[in-house]
Amino acid sequence: MILKRILLIIFGIILALFVIELLLNIGGYFVKVIHENKEITKNLNRDSFGFLNILCIGDSHTFGAGARPGFSYPEQLQRMIDKENMKYKVYNLGVPGTNSSTVLLNIPKWIKMYKPKVVILMIGCNDNLNFQNSNYYIFMKDKKSFFYWINRILFNLKTYKLFNLLIRSFSRKNVNFIKVENYPEDIKNKIRLVREYYFHIERNFDKSKEILNEILEIDKDNYDAYLMLGWIALDSDEFALAEKNLKRAKEINPYRSEAYEQLCRLYIRLGKYDLLYNTLKDSSSIFSDEKDDFKRIRIFGIPNYNDNVLWSKEVRYNLNKIIDFLKSNKINIILMNYPKPRPLHTEIINEIANKYKLIYIDNGIYLDKNTDNSYFSSDAHPNELGYGIIAKNVFNVLKEINNK
Repeated sequence: MILKRILLIIFGIILALFVIELLLNIGGYFVKVIHENKEITKNLNRDSFGFLNILCIGDSHTFGAGARPGFSYPEQLQRMIDKENMKYKVYNLGVPGTNSSTVLLNIPKWIKMYKPKVVILMIGCNDNLNFQNSNYYIFMKDKKSFFYWINRILFNLKTYKLFNLLIRSFSRKNVNFIKVENYPEDIKNKIRLVREYYFHIERNFDKSKEILNEILEIDKDNYDAYLMLGWIALDSDEFALAEKNLKRAKEINPYRSEAYEQLCRLYIRLGKYDLLYNTLKDSSSIFSDEKDDFKRIRIFGIPNYNDNVLWSKEVRYNLNKIIDFLKSNKINIILMNYPKPRPLHTEIINEIANKYKLIYIDNGIYLDKNTDNSYFSSDAHPNELGYGIIAKNVFNVLKEINNK
């Protein structure tokens, strides 16, 4: 009798969890559909109707790092198109630091959202620096254990994620989640200005540091100031200073993810995989969206920065999948290499362009041989002149497509 009651209780709990999981999945599906429809409405403004959409997909070289706002290659391309009265609308989907795995993950959503006629791809140089969503693990030796599969099942259950979210919300209820939007207006404006100097205007680090130190004179515990000082030090190869500032930012507010992300970037550069592992472990206990990346690292190990064999396999895999998807949707594809190309990456791009008979733009031919660096900013990103040449290369190809 007692055993029967216990079994009934267990069955009732399992049934209740099943119903909750089912309802969460149904609710999640409708929320996703509503969100995607809102995104489509927001991004496809009235000016784009009657035009053929072009998506420029990539990292900081597409975003426009190194040039003034308004002078990325997609923005300059749009002005060239407008001057010729061609019916194209250009969208810049460049995200600094992104990798090809993340592009592969997002490409179906972007195609549904923008319905492009042309997609321009320049991606892959960050794949051994950024392992978010990384498919690198597909090519590692199989080390899956019983506990891995248990974790995989649990982390894919919405009930489990909800339970973790509730626990984290309860543990953080007294934490001050101050963000830029909540700062006084003078500090807010200074941070905006720093971001302008950091991402644009030839990456003026000295001016950025000057403004950030002004912020710290007003607010000695400003998270964003220490974060940006750490980021600048990292990009200037001042690794000890970068670690000091990023750790200070994490100490000020351990519930914002950016400091963890930059510390991970630092430890990858330095090959300090034990510190990288510990940083990921700390962040994964706070941020649910980082759980999956940490889980894979815990089971498989940390990707090796210098493992060119597996990285090249990953880039090939991702680009093949991206192009197969685009071709299945009958979208014109333009594949580009970087203005300062890496030999291995150029080899991969050439190989894929030949395999699919794609339009291929070799930006290195036009820019890498420029010995006086007049087309580049101080951190090797193109400046507005360099992006202008890339835009012109694409524009010439578009005219050929337009005349067919």
